[in-house]
Amino acid sequence: MKKLPLAAALRPKTIDEVIGQDHLTDKGMPLRQMLEKGLFKSAIIWGPPGTGKTSLVTALASQSGSSYIKLNATEATIKDLRKVISEAAARDSHTFVFVDEIHRWNKSQQDTMLPSVEDGTITLFGATTENPRFAVNSTILSRCIIMEAKPLNAKSASQLMLKVKDYYKEHGKIVKIQQDAAKTIINRSSGDARKLITALETCIEILSDDGNVTLDMVNIAIPDKHLVFDATGNDHYDLAHCYQEAIQNSDGDSAIYWLAKWLSSGEDPAYICRRMLITAFEDCAANPHAVTTTMAACYTVEKTGMPECMIPMALATCVMAQSERSKYAYFAIKEAMSDVANNATVHVPPALRAGTRGYVKAINKVYIKNYDDYAE
Repeated sequence: MKKLPLAAALRPKTIDEVIGQDHLTDKGMPLRQMLEKGLFKSAIIWGPPGTGKTSLVTALASQSGSSYIKLNATEATIKDLRKVISEAAARDSHTFVFVDEIHRWNKSQQDTMLPSVEDGTITLFGATTENPRFAVNSTILSRCIIMEAKPLNAKSASQLMLKVKDYYKEHGKIVKIQQDAAKTIINRSSGDARKLITALETCIEILSDDGNVTLDMVNIAIPDKHLVFDATGNDHYDLAHCYQEAIQNSDGDSAIYWLAKWLSSGEDPAYICRRMLITAFEDCAANPHAVTTTMAACYTVEKTGMPECMIPMALATCVMAQSERSKYAYFAIKEAMSDVANNATVHVPPALRAGTRGYVKAINKVYIKNYDDYAE
């Protein structure tokens, strides 16, 4: 008999069984309110892998007695969509259509499905790992509410581990997880419930003979921390933002952490260098040493690559974070560019034309100021 993977066997059948998404399932929260009132609004649920986006919708459909159809945005054809709509129109119950990777939906797919969303023939639930405000077409956004599925915190991850133990106990197997093993699994899963369950299943089913889970087993099942990163998605820009904000706020410790996470995620060091150079010139203009150190670090990255380049990148980060914040060059060129584009044109005076000698001041405005002069 074929055995279900543990993650499938533990998939929640009601929204009460969903772990870690209380902001969506607790009393008064959106999904709970939909269920209690029997009123279902099309929605897009976004968040990292393994946070329960699919589980939330399948549990809601099951608990409400609604029909449930799952589609993949990259695979569903127009013919498939028309069949789904036709079948939904013939039913008396609600029909939930769950579209995975909805940010990949093309215009033809949208045009086919959206009229049925508007007239209530189907209730559309989309799932995506991207922030829908940036990744999903506005035509879909205008017809859906947006919900965020968040990574599991340590408390929720612990609850999930207890659920795994209870499952095995019900099936006649006592599971014991050493404290250091449990902590390591939680840390390395990075809030991904599916990753946590899969690692535990590997330890219990394959590596352990008696149900005891040790740190050595965990190191085999999940040897490295699971870092979620998409080089073209939100993480690409979010980490850059966190890094630059830390330097702007002279928070060197946070800047070093974000740099480490950025490098560990697999980001191209050349991209990080571009952001470092921008930060050095934009935010540390009063400290030439910060600029030259950052330039030297970027040169070293080009010559050495990972992992050796981490040290010069860390040095540049420390120097920038310890510099007094100064954006006077940024504000100077920004204000001057605005004047060139919007104010009266200053023509080159005869005394400054090529081939002449001497100097006259043609610009009667102060652009280069101290940073404090820009404070409100």
